Order: sequence, then C-alpha cells, then structure tokens
Amino acid sequence: MDSEPLTEPPPDAHCVEYAVPNDLAVLRDIVGRHAQAAGLSEDKTAALMLAVNELASNTIEHTDDGGSLRIWIHGGALVCQIEDRGRLEAAIGRSMPSEPGSRGYGLPLVTRLTDHAVCLSGPAGTRWQLRMRLKGFRPGRLDGAQHH
Repeated sequence: MDSEPLTEPPPDAHCVEYAVPNDLAVLRDIVGRHAQAAGLSEDKTAALMLAVNELASNTIEHTDDGGSLRIWIHGGALVCQIEDRGRLEAAIGRSMPSEPGSRGYGLPLVTRLTDHAVCLSGPAGTRWQLRMRLKGFRPGRLDGAQHH
C-alpha cells in the first residue's frame, strides 16, 4: 500500500453500480473481461477479481447505499476504483488475523493481491483504487478496452 494520491477516473471509464449480493457476479465478470482485454495473466486477473469482490462485499455488508466500480487504464496499469458512502477506520496496514476462522482477512488480502492499492476514507465515504501493471503496455494499444 502506497501513499500515492488517487487518480481521477476519466469521463469514459467503465462504471457500474452495485448494491446486493447478486451484483457481485456481474462485477467479477466485468473485471475479468477488462483484465483479459488489457492482457493481464490469468493469475493477475483472478487476483484482481478477488480483490474487487472483497471490497464490494464489504460495501454490501456494511453500507445501506451500495457502491460503484469504475475501470480504466492509466500509466501502464489497469485501475479499478471501488467507492461507497461508508467510512473505514484504519484500512491500511492491517495484519492478518491470528485466530484461524476469524474474520478480518479481506482488507489485508486486497493489499497483497494487487500491485498497488490506495484507500481514502472520510466523511463523504471510502474510495479504493487497485492497480495491476500491464506488461508491455504501449499507449493506444488498448483503445476501447475500457468501454466494454
């Protein structure tokens, strides 16, 4: 987890709202399609899908309003932004729970599964940005990939 500032999504970033558990499969599918179109390996695609699923699951479990997922390419990376109106205390730097079977594995896993994770939480809500580096990225190579 780095302290790098969040990147604002471009106007053409793919955006989808979610609010109920059945929406999670749709989010995983969208992330998987974008990751494959961007050229991520199967392992990195699966890791990104799992990280997004974990954050969206937290939104559904801990907020009343649901959230949004935006996906785009920036600086040679596929970016997934998960945003909701919940407030998160001390998301970053959490260690794995010491008791087997206990809760609390999700956020530490999110930061381990992605190449880069940034979280900003305050009175207006919480915004995560997850990034996976793209091998051999050349600007323009993936034109339209973020519009599916």
